[in-house]
Amino acid sequence: MDTFDSQLTRTRTARPSAVGNSRVSTKTPPPPPPEPKKTMEWVPATMDPANKKAAELLAVSTEAFMKHVSTDQSTGRKLSYAEMRMMYG
Repeated sequence: MDTFDSQLTRTRTARPSAVGNSRVSTKTPPPPPPEPKKTMEWVPATMDPANKKAAELLAVSTEAFMKHVSTDQSTGRKLSYAEMRMMYG
């Protein structure tokens, strides 16, 4: 009959060490996917000019897009959220 101490010793020695563990991956992680090309192929030709300009700016810069859609292009006045939604949907 085994004693508790001998069972504990067997349990401790049965575990693989972290240094020689064959389950640890030595592979380098895959490179990140390439940045998507910012082309205007997804913009329909039938899109109205205001939305087309906004889509072009969105492909380049989020900040430029937000400035464009929150400004009235004819007067330069800042648009309210409701006005912006009416114009750009």
